[in-house]
This record gives sequence, structure tokens and C-alpha cells, in this order.
Amino acid sequence: MICLNHDGFRYMKKGLLSIGVPVYNGSSTLRLAVSSFTTYQGELEIIILDDMSSDDSYNVALQIASSESNVSVYRNPERLGAYYTFNRLLSLANGEFFCWHAQDDRREHDYLSKCVGLLSSSGSVILAHSYFTDTGCRKYFRGAIVAPSPFFFRYRLLSYLYLFSTRLGSVVFYGIYRREFLLSVGGLPEHVGGDITLANMAALYGTVTFVPELLFNYTGRSSVRDVSTHKLFLNPQQSHRRQIFPQGLIMLYQEALSILKSPLNLFPKLLALSYVTLYEIFRVSLRLVFRTSKIFLGFRADTIASLLFADGLITRSTIHHEPSEQQLNSGSQSLEKFQCNSCGLTQTSIGQYFKELMYGTWKSYRYNRCSACGSFSISSSSSILTEDLYPSDYAPHARPGLHYNRQEGFTTFPHLVASYLKKHLRDLFAKPDIGIDALDRANLSTGSYILEVGCGSGKLCKTISKIGYRIHGIDPYLPNACSTDTAAMFTKADLFSFDVQNGTYDAILFVHSLEHIASPAETLARAYTLLKKGGKLIVCVPLVDSLAFALFSEYWIQSDAPRHFTLFTRAGIRAMAQNLGFSIIDSWSNSTEFQFVGSMQASRNIPLVSNSSIYNASLLSKVWLAYLTIRLATIVKRTNMFDVGDQATFILQK
Repeated sequence: MICLNHDGFRYMKKGLLSIGVPVYNGSSTLRLAVSSFTTYQGELEIIILDDMSSDDSYNVALQIASSESNVSVYRNPERLGAYYTFNRLLSLANGEFFCWHAQDDRREHDYLSKCVGLLSSSGSVILAHSYFTDTGCRKYFRGAIVAPSPFFFRYRLLSYLYLFSTRLGSVVFYGIYRREFLLSVGGLPEHVGGDITLANMAALYGTVTFVPELLFNYTGRSSVRDVSTHKLFLNPQQSHRRQIFPQGLIMLYQEALSILKSPLNLFPKLLALSYVTLYEIFRVSLRLVFRTSKIFLGFRADTIASLLFADGLITRSTIHHEPSEQQLNSGSQSLEKFQCNSCGLTQTSIGQYFKELMYGTWKSYRYNRCSACGSFSISSSSSILTEDLYPSDYAPHARPGLHYNRQEGFTTFPHLVASYLKKHLRDLFAKPDIGIDALDRANLSTGSYILEVGCGSGKLCKTISKIGYRIHGIDPYLPNACSTDTAAMFTKADLFSFDVQNGTYDAILFVHSLEHIASPAETLARAYTLLKKGGKLIVCVPLVDSLAFALFSEYWIQSDAPRHFTLFTRAGIRAMAQNLGFSIIDSWSNSTEFQFVGSMQASRNIPLVSNSSIYNASLLSKVWLAYLTIRLATIVKRTNMFDVGDQATFILQK
């Protein structure tokens, strides 16, 4: 229900954009939130409504209004919650277009002009947004760049089903609306998930469209995760009331009402109602199956972890310090003098042998372990043939989107169909991408110039170019499949033979490529000269100081001998960064189920690239892998939380 002020609904000024900023204890972020609107060239009004904050938010808002003529400030007489505050902001607005802007979200400076341009270009468009990242608390899309395909937004019914299925309405809700639509439906629905319902309704009443650039960062509401706090956030007056019906059932009822009230014809309404009902039944049933399987199978990752530690199978010293005597004694006992690829210390080592696990040659390669940082460097005595490194069907160099069958030697028709479906459905099953997540956490603005070293087939480069960055990929093994069908540029070269001026790039990426380089310290020193002052170096590498290595030793799947010349540790990365003059501003573990599933099958003498591998392209393998991924989710999360995962990303600054 819209909350009217004493004047009732004000007139609607054509071309005017009204921005409503609800505030509760947001004094630390309010100025930054409002500053993202200052470059907008059109007519603009900013309305700040304080929900009786207990901090200095109201005074900060008054200070902003004193310096900006188009900013007005209001305050609720008491804390009335999100429902009242959001709807009162709508009633206070005067513009033809309207959007809510949370106190801690971030929009690029050209977000407003591009979205308003889409709304002005067609009267059928009632909601405009852009590609966005979610760095908040939504577990399915956290860290991912969500770029909805226009394929899903050609028809109202299809766009509604897409938004309903993905639950993206909580982010799309913060787009720019045609205010007439908001008033006609009564503003923000006053039930849990009302933001999702409103965004879904927009797809039923008109066209929802997206600017094909990354212009919005959604931070989520991490402070309102538990149910009681969330109820207090939405409506303090009714937070004490007991909820009789489940939240999912309430949302399903509201979705059904919005479908029935929409201007769709009868047949599309019946289709939408059927889909929504069946989808909810399937979702609830699937959740019950997973919960039941955990109970009856007794599989809980925290139980497994506690048993492993309790039985002495793994210890903290095993992960962070010296390997066991059995590990040290596996192979030749001859001493060898070497220089650590990470910290640069010259020393002697007994050595440890790692097997080739990808193609099943099982050939052993000697690595020497640094006594200072714990990193492993491949021995100069190991004989490595060129064909041992990168065969013609090496996965990162294969053509993106096609599955190559090693035995048959060609791409089969089912794989082509699967690739086509994946292309059009990929954002339904979006999950965080390591490189994209790192770019967001590095706070790089759209238009930054980025270099990716070791780009492989160029898949990541092409994705980065589509979301508004300028990107150049280099790789000495660059395949012919890398074309210039996107804004990304590619050069077949390594960092030393690559001819470019110093201080060119805002950021340089090494996403699982630094470990493939024989001299990583010299390579990063070269990267240092190519970065602008304050530029970011983003490094994602496998790490040997991990739980997976402690469990599987030479069968640890990410050792990938002999292609990985260096097996880094966290201490090794820190030492190398310090020696080169970088400062580490952020780091986090991002390992997956691969560390356990891949290593387990390797310990059973199953190569990664084989028909017997769970990672082959068969449908049965994919189903079984999905099942294991769900079963291992908790322990994977714990390894990342406690920094014992087998890969991590580091952001270094020049």
C-alpha cells in the first residue's frame, strides 16, 4: 500500500528522474551512495528518507542537502521499517522515472543516463537495469557477473519465468522504473520477498531490459540474514507476530495473485500459474530429498573433518609445515642444490616426486621443497619433453564451448547440442568466476585496461570484454580458435616477448597461469613495470599448503606435474610479492570439490582425461559429479573459510 504524504500524489514531471534513498544507520556509506548520481546530466531529484537512525545518518543527509540543491531530506517520526520507508519515498517523488537506491549499493556514473535512455526510447519499457555483480549474501550469485541474455526478454511470459526461476528480482528491483507502473500496482508489496514479486510483476506488465554493461554492484543486506532481524528490518510494528504460513507458500500466493491481475491473456496466465506451481513443488521436493539423504546416509562434512583430525590422519602441522617422512622418502634420496622460484632462497633439498595425473602416463617428476616458504620448484634434473607439457587436446587450449573426445577425435552431435543449450542457459546456473570475482573485489571501474597472461583459449578475455573492460590476452600457446569476434585482443607471446610500453595497464591477470611459468618471480617483475602506479596484479594459483595435499600427497590433482613448474604456498606468494615491491591488499581461498574428487580418482589410477573419469563429457558423469559437489559443499566451504583450500586468489598493488 502506498503511503501518501499530506499532499497526496504529486504531479509527474516528464523526463524527471526521482531517486529514493532509504537510510537506517548508514552514515558511513551515505555520502558515497549519493556521489554516484552527481554526473547525471538530466533532470534529477534525490529524496533521502531516514528511518529514525540511531547513528548520525540524519545529520549527514542534511549536510548533503545543504550543498546539493536537488536533494531533499525527510525523517520518519519513529522506526517504521522498510515497507513504509520505501513506499513513502515513492509517494514523495515527482518524476516520470523512479528508482530506489540502497545506502550501500554502488552504481557506475553512466548507469542513470543509459537506463533512462532505454526507458525514453520505448514506451513499453517499464524497468531498465544493467548487468550487475552480487557481492552480498545471495549464495547462488555471490561474486558472479549476472548478464541476462536478451533471448529471455523477447516476450513478457518468458522474461517473467526467467526472473521467477533465478530469483534475481531482489537485485533487478533496484533498477529504474516508469513511475506510473509503480503507482498502478500499489508500490512495494508488503510481504517477505516483496522486492522479488515487484520485479517479476514488471515483466508481466511491460518490457524489462538491461544495459549490456557492468554498471551496478549489489552488496546485499548482510546485517539482516536471520529471520527475526529480517522481520524487524521490514516492519518493526509486526515483527513480534508469529508467521502462520511458510514464507515460500506466502510468496507463491502473491505470485499467483500478480499473474491473475496482470494484463496477460488467459492462456499465458494459465501457463505461468502452472509453471510457478510445478517449480515450487519441484524445489521443495528437491530440498527434502537432500535433507533426507544427509540424515539417512550420515554424510556431514563437519563430522568427517572432526573424525580426520581426531584420528590424527591430518593435523595443522601436516598442512602448514614439513611433509611426513613417507612423503620425503618417496623417491630418490640424493641432495640437489636449487633456487626457490617463490622466495629466491638458494638451498639443498632431498626432493619429492609428483606423478603426471592428467593423461595417465604416471611418469614421476622431481620437485624440490623450499625450507623457508614451503613452495615446491620443479627440478632442473627432470627431463621434460614438449609433448609432455601441452598435447593438442590440452583442455585450456581447446576451443571454448566444444567438448573434444580424446578417443574419437571429433566433437559429437550431443556435445554440440549441449554446448548450444549451455550458451543460452548459462546465466540460469551462474556461479562465481574466479577472474570476474577478483576484478570486482579489486574495485576496477568499467573501461579499465586489463592484460591477461596465459589466456588459453581466450574464454575469460571474451567474457571480460562483454562487461565493459578493455582486455588484451597473451599466451605463447595461443590456439587458432582465438578470433577477434569480440572487443578482446589476443597476441601469441609471453610477457617478455610482448612489445608494450611500461605503465600501460590498470590490472594484470594471472588466472591459473603463473604456476605454468618457469621463472615466476622474473615474470611478475616484468608485470610490475607494465602496471600503472596503483595498478592491481591479480594472481590465482593452486596452493600446496592445503588439506587436499596433506591427504593425497603426490596424487593431489592440482600438482599437475610437469606442467606446473612451481607449487606455491601462501608464504611463498607473500615473500615473492614483498621482494618485488608489491603490497597484498586482499586474498581469499576459492577451492572447489575438484581438490577432493579429482585427487581421489587419481589415487585410484584414473586419469583426469579418460572415459573412466568423472570429469568426462557423459551425462551420467555430470549427474554423479553434481551429486558429489552437493555432498562436499560444507567441507569445501570450511577449507576456504580456514584458508586450507588448495587454491587462492591474491590481489597485489603496485
